[in-house]
Amino acid sequence: MDFVNLWITSVLIGVCLSFSQSSNQDLSLNQIPDEFFEAWQNVEKRMVKAVKIRLQEKLDGNLLDAEATFGFSRGHGVHVEHRKFENGLRSNASLEIKALNPAYSFWLTKPPNGKWVLVELDRSDIRKRHADYYGKLISKDKDDIPNEYAVHPAILAATRVEIGSIEFGWDELFRQPGIRIQSVSIDTADEDKTLTIDFDGSMEIQMGKRLIKCGISVGHAVFSYKHNFLPMNAHISLHFEDWHTVNGKISIINKEFFHRRTVPFPGKHEMIAEGVLSDGREVRFERIMEFDLENVGEDGPVGFFLSDFGLPEPDWYRPPPPYWLYVSITGMVLLVIGALLMRYGKSLWRRG
Repeated sequence: MDFVNLWITSVLIGVCLSFSQSSNQDLSLNQIPDEFFEAWQNVEKRMVKAVKIRLQEKLDGNLLDAEATFGFSRGHGVHVEHRKFENGLRSNASLEIKALNPAYSFWLTKPPNGKWVLVELDRSDIRKRHADYYGKLISKDKDDIPNEYAVHPAILAATRVEIGSIEFGWDELFRQPGIRIQSVSIDTADEDKTLTIDFDGSMEIQMGKRLIKCGISVGHAVFSYKHNFLPMNAHISLHFEDWHTVNGKISIINKEFFHRRTVPFPGKHEMIAEGVLSDGREVRFERIMEFDLENVGEDGPVGFFLSDFGLPEPDWYRPPPPYWLYVSITGMVLLVIGALLMRYGKSLWRRG
């Protein structure tokens, strides 16, 4: 009997603690204005038809310098990227194409003075398969967003935060069960009204087949009201359990904002990630991304099919007839109808 009472009491305590933790998180989230979460729910609308991207990444002295041009229109998309790697005294460069069309998608690379090499060809569901390349391809029947626009993953990366190689929207991060909002403040002293959120806590991240526990000892982020709550700067101190990285720090700065279709983008994104590995080594990763929607230009060849790059089309692909064929057939039909009317029109008119 005593054992049963003890078991019932422990269950009740556990339920109460769980309810208390959930209530505390709801209470802390209530400190954040509703308009913040509304803005981040519409993140898919940060879409562009074309953008030019300059990317620089440094990892322990190794440099990746790349320029990319992205274009998307009505189910067709192409990402042209010039990549240059420098590793100490060695360097190499390449040109990369990632493209999709309504029938298939493909990935090409080309070394300097070389020929195009087909890396990947896929005919599965493009919207699902190539979300990493082109973001969510949203059709016009959802929120009345024209389907000639798409989200570029670099733009999403500049607005989100990456923890343990997993990208989180800021609203997603704050809604994680173990994250606690410590303080929320609104500053109207400067021209740009800002929202500052301080947070800490812990969460579990799915890394492949493993579930990694990540602790946040210090979290600080400043968001811009004028720029639809995009982060202006953020600093996060991390601790991982049972992973190759033990401790880490992330610093983010976004600046030079601009607006397209009433939606803001950061013109320049800077991110520095520092960490201590489980073997004691220290690593440092730096990323700078610059976005240009004014001077997109034509960097390298642009096309949506393999034949546009001098490669054969897949055996199973039958390209649709060219548009001039439809025009010719339509014209011939109209000519025949016109000739018949000229020949028999008068007699039919008299009989009528």
